Amino acid sequence: MSETRSTIDVSELAPSALDHRSPIWIGNALLLAIETTMFAILVATYMYFRGNFHDWPPPQVNYQPINLHPSPDLVWGFLNFIVILGAAFFMLLADRASLRFDKPSVLRWTGCTVAFGLLAIVLRFREFHGTQFRWDDNAYASIVWAILVMHLLHLLVGVCEDSLMLAYISKYGLDDKHARDVRVTAVYWYWIGLIWIPLFAIIYFGPYLLKMR
Repeated sequence: MSETRSTIDVSELAPSALDHRSPIWIGNALLLAIETTMFAILVATYMYFRGNFHDWPPPQVNYQPINLHPSPDLVWGFLNFIVILGAAFFMLLADRASLRFDKPSVLRWTGCTVAFGLLAIVLRFREFHGTQFRWDDNAYASIVWAILVMHLLHLLVGVCEDSLMLAYISKYGLDDKHARDVRVTAVYWYWIGLIWIPLFAIIYFGPYLLKMR
């Protein structure tokens, strides 16, 4: 007994799709939702630790002289904040260029993103030094270092991904698939920049805004 199967004519559909119609775009968005939840947990932990200390941040008593208010160095933190937002802005320009299949502009702005991303990674290590405590000195130190390290890992991923894409497009050109990849990576950089705004405020202004009970 033969079965009759219905068919759908998809011959007029485009062979590929950009933005939210693409499975990889949806997958990337779900990934970022998970990563955002991770940072939310870190922030909640920071606030929980705040409730366990009378002085905030807790005095650094492991070294001499005793530091009664070991707040992170704002100068290096603010400088890196600008660099990170600059990397996201250059990726926005690369994103716009990918819609036009403008290979030279995609290469130029993606290259700028990689350069600023590398600079942000270097400055992050200077930020570690500017925290004025080791990661294992106390609970406050551990959560601040955890937030900085986790965001650093995303900077590393973004730079590595863009570097590989830059090398591929330079050699093989910009097709539909890799224009979509540029757009997906751009969303990742937007997230890196946007998520750092509240995290930066918590790390560098939390010691002052949360000082008083």
